[in-house]
Amino acid sequence: MLFSIYMICGGIYVVVESKENDYVNQLWVRHRQTGRLTPIFPSLRSQIVGEGYVIGIILSLGAIGLLLPYTGLRFRMSPDAMKTLLAISILLLLVSIYLTFSIYFSKLRGDAWP
Repeated sequence: MLFSIYMICGGIYVVVESKENDYVNQLWVRHRQTGRLTPIFPSLRSQIVGEGYVIGIILSLGAIGLLLPYTGLRFRMSPDAMKTLLAISILLLLVSIYLTFSIYFSKLRGDAWP
């Protein structure tokens, strides 16, 4: 299921970004003699696909951070374990928020986000 979330996020990112940037003329899309456009992905380190997977990972971190307190309450953990679980949950949410805004502001300024 997690793999399908990454694939969906990568596909959505390609669709959204291809409207703003002309990715049809990029090197990884070649026009064959049949007149069809064929995407060629040399590896997952390609910028557009790689950023899509990074967004999927960030969304997964946020979802896990939101679900951890619920699982702690559901399985009736001890108070000490619940404190640790809440600290991990808050840390995951802060990391996902930081990464989301760092990507947003780097895109806003036009910088390349590693």
